[in-house]
Amino acid sequence: IITELEHQLEAGLSTGSDPGHSVRLKGVIDRVDRWNGMTRIIDYKTGRVDSSELRIRSWEELRVPGKNDKLFQLLFYAGLYLNQKKEDDQEIEAGIYSFRNLGQGFLTAELPASVPIAAAMHEFEALLGGLIRELYDVSVPFVQTAEVKVCEYCSFKSICHR
Repeated sequence: IITELEHQLEAGLSTGSDPGHSVRLKGVIDRVDRWNGMTRIIDYKTGRVDSSELRIRSWEELRVPGKNDKLFQLLFYAGLYLNQKKEDDQEIEAGIYSFRNLGQGFLTAELPASVPIAAAMHEFEALLGGLIRELYDVSVPFVQTAEVKVCEYCSFKSICHR
């Protein structure tokens, strides 16, 4: 049963650097549905996605730029969804339908130690908060990426002259 399409969500997250200072996080979930009693957060991808791209063995793997971006996005959406619903114990599943390999069906996110997504949100939010605090940390300089390929479609490439 489809419950939401193009579901827009937002939430505030404290940066921890200044009391009362928070950032607004936004996302649009392609689809939320109920399947066999489970709420599913679904993202559609036009490109090819393999199930290995949605699996991590440790939380630190999410910090590797460009490696687990699809899984990071799913966890981000799941966090926004659970924040809105205010139900920490709600069973949810997050995954992708890839239009380039529809035969594989619904590709689900797999977390360390097979922890359910709702139970893992505290760990993910801590990781996300750490990344945001790093952005606001004046002692950490902004540097150009060493991966020039990612600059190809960047909206800011004219600023950094790549």
